[in-house]
Order: sequence, then structure tokens, then C-alpha cells
Amino acid sequence: MEEKRQAFFLAATALLDWWKDAARPLPWRTSRTLYSTVVSEFMLQQTRVAMAIPYFHRWMERLPTLSAAAAAEPSTILLLWSGLGYYARARNLHHLCQVLASLPTIPVEPAVWQRFPGVGPYTATAILSLAGLMDAIPLDGNGLRILARLVAAQGSFANRSALERSLRPMADLLRIPGRCGAVGEALMDLGSSICLPAKPRCEICPIRPWCQLAGRPKEMPAPLPIRPRRREIIHRVWICDGAVLWLQRPMSGRLRHVFELPEIPSTAINRRSNSVLLQGMRTIGSVIYREIIYDGQNWPTMDQWQAVAIPELNSIPISGPHRRWIRTILERESELSPKN
Repeated sequence: MEEKRQAFFLAATALLDWWKDAARPLPWRTSRTLYSTVVSEFMLQQTRVAMAIPYFHRWMERLPTLSAAAAAEPSTILLLWSGLGYYARARNLHHLCQVLASLPTIPVEPAVWQRFPGVGPYTATAILSLAGLMDAIPLDGNGLRILARLVAAQGSFANRSALERSLRPMADLLRIPGRCGAVGEALMDLGSSICLPAKPRCEICPIRPWCQLAGRPKEMPAPLPIRPRRREIIHRVWICDGAVLWLQRPMSGRLRHVFELPEIPSTAINRRSNSVLLQGMRTIGSVIYREIIYDGQNWPTMDQWQAVAIPELNSIPISGPHRRWIRTILERESELSPKN
């Protein structure tokens, strides 16, 4: 056991030496605080780093402190999040900021953090470790893949939690007191640039001497099960007179208080008289939606719909796909309108 512990210590040291020059210049690393860590970790749930970066900048410019985020209106939170999807994350983040701002001291126990909505075992460990409040190594998907290859993990796992439980003892061997957050981030960067899923670049890997799968481009362990997805069709209508656009804002569900084009029942569609303006695809959870947007020039408006002035569209929370589709249709109509 002592030999293994020494080997993992050497691997962690080599990893940190490599990371000194190879670390990605991510904005939440520039001036690491508990607040910036909380915001970035919530954004990175189910979102790629490249997409999260501009949203992080926008959020921090508008809400630079924990107290500012706690005091913000829900509509402001949703507007800043608009386009990132999975809006429950934004609501949970807002609630967490309010709770943290009210506490006399910041809790440092992962079990306490996991009581907050939206904070699971990984998020709790990542926030506390990266903010320097706990000596534990956060294991994202990249870290799990690297460790699985490092020890040649065998077998299949029911889910990510089962995989992490299996590999956590190995991760603990990589701990360097006071540097655990850095080790975790170094694993993230190694997995995004060298220890890739399909074609790992083993020849330049800084921890190759300690990896049991070095030079063998095989993903370990077996891929985690993928939840089956079902497909659904949603029919929507476009009602716009050039000055205002009619939208709906659900008051419940995943997209509550987020504007979208009005949904109409399929039985109301007369395909001979309602021409299709645009079709789009998006995935929410385990459902793949095909959304068909019809020209609703003669469609009666509903009481629960809301007319929004075109110049105001950028100041209200609109789901990302719908914002793109609205922009596309408006641009088309602009090109087709008579030029003076």
C-alpha cells in the first residue's frame, strides 16, 4: 500500500508540474472566491466550458458579489441565465446565494451543502475543494476517466455515482494537502486536452509512467448506461405585427417564468391554411422535441399570452432555442419587407 501511495504522490506532483503551464485561462480561476466558484459550478452542470464562459462574464458584471446575487429579482436571474437551459439551476443558484448571504459563517461540511437544492455530492466537493475549504479532489467526467485508466478499472457501472464510489479511494491517494483543488482542476484540463475519450494522446501525457493503460487507446471503464429518449412534437404559432410579438410565459414547470412562442394543440392546426415558418429541435432531459412554428397571422390571441414590444425582447428571459428562432424569423421578415 505504501508503494502505491508513493506512486500516486509522484503522479500528482508530475500532474501539477505540467499544469503550471498548461492550465486553461478560465475566468472563474482568475480571482477564485467562494462566490465565483459557486456560480461557475452551477453553470457547468450540464453545460460545456466554452458555452459557460460568456454567461459567467455577464453574470459577474451584473451581480459581482454574493449579496448582489441574493438581492436580485428572479426575473434578473432568469434573464442572465437565458440560453443556458435547465433553468432549475438558475433558481437553485439564486436560492443558494440567498441562504449563504444570510448565514453567519460558511459551512465547510459536504453533507450540509448537499441539503441545498441543486447541490449533489460532486458539486459540494467541487465548491469546497476549489474554494480552498476542504482537502478533497473533485472528480468530474474527465477526472473519472483518467483515474479509470490510471488503475485499469474493470467492469461496468450502473451510473456515475457508482463509478465515483469505486474510484474515490484512488483519488484520495492523489491528495496533496492544500493543493487538492489544483489537482482536481489539473485532471479536468488533462482530460480535455490529452486524456481524451476516444483518442488519448498518451505519448505526451505527464502521468504516463504511472498509468496502467498508457499507449492503449481504449476508454475505461465501460461507458455508463444512456437513458432512453423519447420524441415529441410541439406546435407553436407566430403572431407578430412588426411592433409586438406574442409570447407565453408558463407559471409552473421547468420553464416557468421563461418566455417562449405560444404553444397550440395539434388539433387546431389546419395544414392547408397554416404555413410553417420554421422547425427546430431541442432536448430537455430525456425528451427530444421537434417544434413546428406556424404563421399565425389570423390566429386569435389567448388571455394567458403576452404582447412584447420587439425592442424589449432582449430585456426579458427567453429560452435559448426560442431566442434563436425568433431572431431568425425576424431577420427573414426584415429581408422580405419592402425597402423605402
